[in-house]
Amino acid sequence: MNFESIVRWQLLALTLLFATYSCADGLVYNWKNHMLDNTVTLQYPADWWQKQMYPGRLVILSPGRGQTGVLIDKGQGGIIIAVEAIDPNETLDQVIKYNIRNQELISESELKTSDSQKNDGCSQLREVISRNEVGPGVFQINTGIFCELNDRKRVIILLLTWEDDKDFDKYKQIAEQIAMSIKGKSSE
Repeated sequence: MNFESIVRWQLLALTLLFATYSCADGLVYNWKNHMLDNTVTLQYPADWWQKQMYPGRLVILSPGRGQTGVLIDKGQGGIIIAVEAIDPNETLDQVIKYNIRNQELISESELKTSDSQKNDGCSQLREVISRNEVGPGVFQINTGIFCELNDRKRVIILLLTWEDDKDFDKYKQIAEQIAMSIKGKSSE
């Protein structure tokens, strides 16, 4: 089963339950620490709903009112984070191309990483924004952030929002902050 199929399956199974942001301006100030697997840690907003499906994968949803059977409601975002071993025969470009197949590419860019981030976090961060039709005339925007973690593992962060979501920039900033928080340690 490919990453895209897993993402769709996971989101279809979710019902959103939370109400509003705890901060008046909608920005998130409190972050939780999370161990994704035995070597990768990250931080995510404390007021987002966590749903871990199995080790190595984390699904978090922004606060808001959800509807049964709806992936994410208007004005909500979902972030799926997955860690995987790097296949030495597969380049990052190939992984990205595979993950956005059958989608319209909107943009692709490198995210700047600090020296300390390169040492114990993502040595390379690439952000890819694509558009996916999920129903007749209904589009979802997928923002994938691909993290190369010291040539051993790759972490994929996928932000899901509806097209023209007024909170897209805020959710994108949160996804980028999650990516910057990723730390890896050697497994012993």
